Amino acid sequence: MKTKLTFLLSLTFLFLFGHEGVCNSKSTHLENNNYFSNFEVEGLGRNDSRHFIKYERSFCGQYSIKVIVADSNKFMDATLNNIPNLSGIPIYGSVEHYHPDGYAFVLSKKNSPLLVFKGVYINLKCEDITSDGNPELFVDITYARNNFSRTQYIFSMNDFHQLLSTEESGVTWHDGGLDKKMEDLDGDGIKEYSGWRNYWDLINVCSTCKRSPRIIMCFDGQSYVDCTKRFPELLKKDLTESRETLRSRPEYFKEYVDLFHTELIFMIATSINLNQEKETLNYIRTNFSKDTYGWAIEKIDVILKELGLQKV
Repeated sequence: MKTKLTFLLSLTFLFLFGHEGVCNSKSTHLENNNYFSNFEVEGLGRNDSRHFIKYERSFCGQYSIKVIVADSNKFMDATLNNIPNLSGIPIYGSVEHYHPDGYAFVLSKKNSPLLVFKGVYINLKCEDITSDGNPELFVDITYARNNFSRTQYIFSMNDFHQLLSTEESGVTWHDGGLDKKMEDLDGDGIKEYSGWRNYWDLINVCSTCKRSPRIIMCFDGQSYVDCTKRFPELLKKDLTESRETLRSRPEYFKEYVDLFHTELIFMIATSINLNQEKETLNYIRTNFSKDTYGWAIEKIDVILKELGLQKV
């Protein structure tokens, strides 16, 4: 009797304060079926009398998305709790600040929920990047209305396990989505992530002064793992460009020492991935001051630790 009463109260709660919405026309076009964003549905206004809205649409062929727009965790959770078979389904993301609303996407197949995503901005895209005939799922979640609270994921759509997370792998999220950083570097038909390391600040410089070294992630059959050293030609190009940058702007770098040190760290980190640490230190000793060479020697262990590598 208690269970029935709780269920009836939840239904009453949703009936009184909710609204069943319809996705706008552009989100139902077949050509958009492999991509969906919260920008494609109506949100809540600041003075909106509704506390939540629900939508539903198809996605990536045989899947569907239930979209919940809510003005608080109270209404978000109450609405989610009324979706059948949601117990135990993994939830990724959160809404850190409702301003004025937040979103939850429930990805399902034949009315069976698979994954739940929460955020103030959410983008989903499916694309086959492993050449197995089945798409992978790209997810971009922003938790608060600033880009520093952001995680991007890639999931297998065979069993929906996680292939890559910017938060866990240390790769930098990309403004256009991780799919924009995926390319087949070795011609085997499987796309690699080719981008930059995240949180790369070894000398406490300003955010615009950071210069993160390259990181490449390869699919090993289960997930994306660091394979940067497998692509020396890209690393050599980075190293050459870094040396040219340092040579071409000596007066500028004298004035902006933090930027100079940041570029040196980038050059050293890249050379370590190429097993050319000694050559780069010799280059610094030959082309820069004794103090600069001493500074570089002091930073080697810090760079190695950040890269997770052993000294050559």
